[in-house]
Amino acid sequence: MRVDQTIKYMAWPEPYKGDKQDFRITLSWPVINHEKLLVATIQKNEKKRQWHEPTPDFRLICSKEKNAAAILYQGERISKRKGLDMALWGIGCVSVTSCYPKISREDEKALAEWLGLKPKQTRNHCIPELSEWTAGAIAAETQRERDARGELRDEDVLLCPEALPDGLVEYIRRSVLPNDDVLIYKKGNVRGTCFQCRQNVRATGGQRFRQGEFATCPNCGRRGIAYLDGSDRFKVDYVEDIVTIQKGTDGKTVFLRQWHLLRDKTAQWNDIPAQLEEICRYAIRGNRVAKWQHENKENRIYGAFRYRLSEWTRTQSVSVVYDGQYYFYLPENWREHIAGTSLQYCDLADYNLRAINAMRNRNMIRFLLDWARYPAIEKFWKAGYTTIVHERIRGLNKETQHTMRWTRNSIHEAIRFPSRFLKLHDSFDWTMGDMQKVTKLWKQVESGELRENDLPEMARSLATLDDIRDAMGHASIHRILRYVDSCVEKEREQRRIEAEEARREGRHYWSDGPLQAPHTYRDYLKDCVKLNLDLDDKTVLFPRDLDAAHARTIAQVKHQANEKSREAFRKEVQRLKWMEWEKDGLLIRLPVDGDEITAEGAYLHHCVGGYVDRMANGKTTIFFVRRVEEPDKPFYTLEWLNGQVQQCRTTCNGNYIQNPEIKCFVDAWVEKISKKGSKKKTAIEAA
Repeated sequence: MRVDQTIKYMAWPEPYKGDKQDFRITLSWPVINHEKLLVATIQKNEKKRQWHEPTPDFRLICSKEKNAAAILYQGERISKRKGLDMALWGIGCVSVTSCYPKISREDEKALAEWLGLKPKQTRNHCIPELSEWTAGAIAAETQRERDARGELRDEDVLLCPEALPDGLVEYIRRSVLPNDDVLIYKKGNVRGTCFQCRQNVRATGGQRFRQGEFATCPNCGRRGIAYLDGSDRFKVDYVEDIVTIQKGTDGKTVFLRQWHLLRDKTAQWNDIPAQLEEICRYAIRGNRVAKWQHENKENRIYGAFRYRLSEWTRTQSVSVVYDGQYYFYLPENWREHIAGTSLQYCDLADYNLRAINAMRNRNMIRFLLDWARYPAIEKFWKAGYTTIVHERIRGLNKETQHTMRWTRNSIHEAIRFPSRFLKLHDSFDWTMGDMQKVTKLWKQVESGELRENDLPEMARSLATLDDIRDAMGHASIHRILRYVDSCVEKEREQRRIEAEEARREGRHYWSDGPLQAPHTYRDYLKDCVKLNLDLDDKTVLFPRDLDAAHARTIAQVKHQANEKSREAFRKEVQRLKWMEWEKDGLLIRLPVDGDEITAEGAYLHHCVGGYVDRMANGKTTIFFVRRVEEPDKPFYTLEWLNGQVQQCRTTCNGNYIQNPEIKCFVDAWVEKISKKGSKKKTAIEAA
């Protein structure tokens, strides 16, 4: 309901500060567009409002003529479609039957008349009745909007025919049951039923059936998976889900019906229709879809709890196929089922055949739903971009899900780059990864990072603009990409050789991972920039052996970083030299370099070896406690942080507090440097 500006800017009553009731309701009757509206102002008692109840007061606006209602919170200008029960719960965690508001007799009488109630018919000052009216108005308004958009109604599920489609039972006998490689065994792991030969069998030769493991039937010799009778595995109670297509009784709606094929414990399958339990219906009309379920499930660890619903219940997860896996029965007269509907030009047989030939997982449900909802699906499919459609049906990842505008009516409008670039690949060879890459390249052309003439070659290469960015300006993109492509071919050849060697030696070799040559070249170029190497030198820009050149630059960068770290460490030691001290046969000194800290940690078996960078950056300070006669032999290691001893440990993290001699020495040292540090600070301030 759209709330008029007059109501939005109506003055609010003074805050309610009563003694007993939690709420106060005040009615007003403004006339907007020749209609008298009901506006109920509901205020929380300020004396009873808790600190954790920030929800403001609100107004309920009701229109009988439009059969609509809305909630408007104080201080807001946008109304919400929310019921009175939810609004009251939000403001005070009370229900409409127990809120007991303060309301004048005149307002209560007027509210009862507006609701068409007699005084004796009201409960709790007409609040429950007002809540029921509000809920009905909101439901009616929501349904009107759905009808305006052409969406299916909840009751449209009844347009689905109840009879089984012709040929379904024969399809189950011909295609489903022969693939039911299951053996259900009973406790004792010896007796069971094979659903291939449909005989009761008994394990022989010391064989035992085990849950979820392959077993060989003693009767027919077929291998199948064994399941314990009575366990919660899906295959114990069900064979598989079956889905087929049927036209609704209205002639405009196409239904996809999904059944469980219940397992016949006798394994004889004399009455297959009795073993079919319908669980889900998907409806398609125009470009709108809906889904109803007659079963629900709650997923749990190692299983799921399933239960039947009392009636067909509409769900929001339309694109999610219930149970995920299913057999799809395509009747011979399938064209009759989609004739005259939005799917009349959808070639189901072609999709089914292409999916089989390409060894892809078929998902007829998602294919039909997306065909109806997204016009671009039909355009791409008929133009031969079937690989893209298959990827869309399987589900897109985060990088590619927004690459295309699937709701557009043409390929030109669906892609985010000029359609002339579609000639870069054959239609069948285009993938969503290619689409995403060309889209990104076109954005770089528009921003001036890349020339349009270089886009085709970049699109065909495995390298991205980020991979070669540091080389641009030192050679043409054509020459750079030619070099990267040669490195890619060398890597492919190396993988082929390694795979062949692994095959001869009987080892597994994983060779299907992404090729690393473009990223190696990117990292090599960044190292060259750090080392200030001359990239105009073609022997530097295009090394003969990329991996060897990259290994050399890594070593040089690491050496350069170590030199900087050593210099920073040396300066930190010089700055803190005044803190070194000697007394009673003990001394405390700073480490000479980072290598000495690493050796200290290795000798005393504690973690100080990882503190080198922190000390070089001035984030902490490491001291060595030594015997005067053994200044180079590790004894105790002390960390000084924020003007105090953070820790002081010896072998295997032994604490210095456990050694009175070391504790007295450290305490005396702390007192000494505290005084010395105070004098240095005073001298600096005086200067």
